[in-house]
Order: sequence, then C-alpha cells, then structure tokens
Amino acid sequence: MSTKLILTDRDAYHQQFDKISNTMLRTFIDDPWLFYLRYIDRSKTFTPTKAMEFGSIVHAVALEQRPLRSVVGIYPKQLLSKVGAITRSCKEFASQNPDYRYWVKPAQFETLKMCINDLRCNEFYTELIDRDDMIRELPLYFEHDKTGMQCRCMPDFYRVDGARAFVFDLKVTSDSLDFGKKINQFRYWTQACHYSEGVIYNHPDVETVEYYFLAHSPEEPFHSTMWQIDGNCQAAYDHWMRKLAEAIAMEDFRHDAEKQINKHSVSAWSLGVNERRER
Repeated sequence: MSTKLILTDRDAYHQQFDKISNTMLRTFIDDPWLFYLRYIDRSKTFTPTKAMEFGSIVHAVALEQRPLRSVVGIYPKQLLSKVGAITRSCKEFASQNPDYRYWVKPAQFETLKMCINDLRCNEFYTELIDRDDMIRELPLYFEHDKTGMQCRCMPDFYRVDGARAFVFDLKVTSDSLDFGKKINQFRYWTQACHYSEGVIYNHPDVETVEYYFLAHSPEEPFHSTMWQIDGNCQAAYDHWMRKLAEAIAMEDFRHDAEKQINKHSVSAWSLGVNERRER
C-alpha cells in the first residue's frame, strides 16, 4: 500500500494570507517591509527562481506520483536560439499550450528525468512512499499558542504513532551532502517548528514531533541525504512569531535598523590610515 495523498488546490492554499505560513514568517524575519508589500498591501508578487521551479516540479512528480511529461512542457529544440537560449518563439509556443505550468529545454527535461528516477531509487524516499500510514500534503490549520495568530502548513509527509509524530520534508538542493548550511542560510529551522506546531495542534495526543529533511541534489551524481536539526529552536521561533504579531497589531513593518540610530566604527583601511609605524 502507498501513502495517503490529500489533493488540494495549491494556488488557493498559498493565497491564504490571513493565515501565517512558514514562508511568510521567513519573509518577515528577512525583511518586514517586504512582508508588508507581499502579504498585507499585496502590491508585490513573489517570482520563483529557476531553482525553485525545478524543486516544485520534482515535488509534483515525486509526491503526487504524476508522470513528468504531464507536469512539464518541453520547448521544441528548433525554436531555441543558436546558443540554446529561450526565444520569443518559445514563449509564444508555451502560451499556445496552457496545459503546462512549467516549461523547460530538452536538456533540462532529461536532467529532471534522471533526478526523479534517482530519487525514486532512494531507500528513504521509497519507505516514505510505501508506508500506508504516511499522509502526504495535507493542509493543516492551527493557532499559535503564544500569540493566537492563525497559521497554516502543509507537510510533504507525516505520520502519527501514539504520542509521537514524524514529519518529513523533501528539499531539492544544490548540495545535499552539506545541507546543514542551507538550514542556516534559508532558516529551515522555522519550518521544523512551524510544521511541528501544526501537527501537534491537529493531533492532541501527540506530545513530541521528530522532524526530518530529505535533501536531494538536482544534478549528477544526485546525492540524497537525511537531516535532523540538533537542538531546540522553539524559543527563537516563538520570538519571531511574537515580533510578527506585534508588527501586524501596530501596523509597523520597519526593520529594527530603521527604528534607531545605528552606530558604526569606521575601519582604518577605509580612512586610509597606515597603521604601520615609520622607522
């Protein structure tokens, strides 16, 4: 038997800006004003990078078990430029075939196919897919207990075993062998806390959550590694949730650096001072 897949309207889910997601929280931590523009004023939209699109394609195929060709359109090779760049003709061709959300070059399609095939051979991934008690992509709604803010999350995989829950998130990353750096760089620790709160809220018998990242490289040799955060990030997570709640209540989305006089000591090299003593 395979994991239970909960199909949902992803576009509608991701537009629920009245409920705090992990992405919204991370945006606030990085830039409160950008949070305001995207999720309060809604004057600035989010444009995913090519790397993000690659990850979204892998997610769609790997989690939903859909054929890659049903998810991705391929630009005809003859429409590419002489150096292989996407041309206006490519974009016109894509606009005439609206069935596909993502479009790639033929070589990119082959890389995607190899990446996904390699992932499907991974023992961690196989166990996640094959377990009959694992739930995939179920939207969870919850109230943050320290602030009362309404929140949402959608774990890739999770299962409940009595008082314990196990949550797994698939990350397509440039360097899965050193994914720990990505946890720091992209603040994935907030996701571990946010999703754990969602699972506990929706499953009152759960007392502890074990959160794992399955990191998979998108290029050969397609390494896959499993990671778990060593340490408790809950206090930092609650701190930033409080800061976000205060910003929303006060309608003040300035960065801390914009609220004070920032002190700085000018370096000697900038002043042009030669610190070496003259003989």
